[in-house]
Amino acid sequence: ATEGTLRITTCWAREFHKLARFRGAEPATLNGNTGGALDDATIDEGRDAFERWVVVRHELQARAATVFNELCTELPAGQWLAVHVRQTDRLRVREAWAWRLRVPSLAAQVIERAAFLRCRGALIASDDAELKKALGAAIRRAGLHAASFDALLSETPGTASHKDPALDRRRNAQDCVVECLMMARC
Repeated sequence: ATEGTLRITTCWAREFHKLARFRGAEPATLNGNTGGALDDATIDEGRDAFERWVVVRHELQARAATVFNELCTELPAGQWLAVHVRQTDRLRVREAWAWRLRVPSLAAQVIERAAFLRCRGALIASDDAELKKALGAAIRRAGLHAASFDALLSETPGTASHKDPALDRRRNAQDCVVECLMMARC
C-alpha cells in the first residue's frame, strides 16, 4: 500500500541544513537497511521534514507512474534497484576519475548491491546521458535488467543541465523530479 508514497533516504552534505540536521547514510554499508546505514528514527525525521516542505504536483506524479510502468515492465517494482550517479556538476572530479574507466567499477557496485537486496534490475538515473547508456549496457551484460528515463539533459560535455542556457530549465527540473519519483518506486 505504498504506491505513490515518496520515500527518500539521502546523504546530506555538511553545509545543507535548510530543512533539518540529518546524519548521513553510508551507502556502501550493507547492514540490512535498504537505504543505507540510517536508523528508523533518522529516516522518519527526514520524511517528516519533506512532508512539511515538499509538495509534488499531481501531473508530475502521474507522469512518473506512467513512465515507470512503461520502462520497468520486466520486473515488479520491488525488484528494481534505484541507482543515481551524479556527474556533470562535479566537473573536476569527473575529469580526475575518467568516468569511462569507472563504469566497470560502478557496474560492479550496482551488481553487488542488487544481489544483496535481491533485485534483478537497476533503474539508472544520472545527469549524464552517456553514462546512463554505458552503465546500463554493463549491467545488462551481467544479466540484470536495466532501465533509464530519457530526461532532458545537456548535450554539452561536462555541463550541468541546470546550468545549460540552451535547455528548457523548467522541463529539465520537471524531468529531475519525475526521475526522483521513479526511483522512489523501486
